[in-house]
Amino acid sequence: MVELVGGGFHPDTDFHDYVNKDGRKSFNDDRCNTLNEVLDDLFEEFNKSGECIYGYSIDVLKKYYQHLNEMKS
Repeated sequence: MVELVGGGFHPDTDFHDYVNKDGRKSFNDDRCNTLNEVLDDLFEEFNKSGECIYGYSIDVLKKYYQHLNEMKS
């Protein structure tokens, strides 16, 4: 999901709410609906396993930003 949205990804954000730097929607409605369904499924899987989707998301975002910083060097 981070690869699709970038560093602004948050698991509670509806994909209809993401916009690009020009202020236009990042995804069409069909894509948003599909991505929201996938995210809902991920929430269910994390809940079943007892894992925290928020902690996992933070770990992924840390790696994402670390990778960006390495690319700048």
